[in-house]
Amino acid sequence: MANKRHLAGLDELQQRLHLNAMAITLGGSLVFGLAYSVLQTSGIISFRQGISHLVMFMGITYLVSVVVMNKQLGAEDEE
Repeated sequence: MANKRHLAGLDELQQRLHLNAMAITLGGSLVFGLAYSVLQTSGIISFRQGISHLVMFMGITYLVSVVVMNKQLGAEDEE
């Protein structure tokens, strides 16, 4: 609910930026989680992954997505 309220308070461009970052994060997390699960099940990887690794991956992916998209928007505004 807090995230929804935060997004509602942003302008349209920032809303789109954050929603795109969330979509990238969701897609990346699905690919990362499923690939790791398949590798672990097949015995290629023996390291046990906790949910904390996936949460860290999601946070880093979201942060990088927002920073990169903000930088792209800043470069477009200068032109």
